Amino acid sequence: MEIHAITATKNGKYGNPVKVKVSKKNLTIAKGKTKQASAKVIMARGKKLRNHVKPIRWISSNQKIASVNKKGQIKAKKKGRCVIFAVAQNGVRGKVTVRVK
Repeated sequence: MEIHAITATKNGKYGNPVKVKVSKKNLTIAKGKTKQASAKVIMARGKKLRNHVKPIRWISSNQKIASVNKKGQIKAKKKGRCVIFAVAQNGVRGKVTVRVK
């Protein structure tokens, strides 16, 4: 995974994300079904995000349990638990715990 950090000056208008907020922290999905996850980047007050890469990337901790595409759609593959991470361009992340039944 590639991490990008923006060097920001004290009075600059661009900065790094400080947090990634996910819509749901826990999801239960039946095997073979899909659910959409969403997340947004939280910036420091008064700062803007310079989009030289995608604002959020999605990663699964276990592709055999559940996979996730670049738009945040989670597909349940096998019974178990895993974590889906929403990662900002500087490495700040939020997580969704997924239970596949």
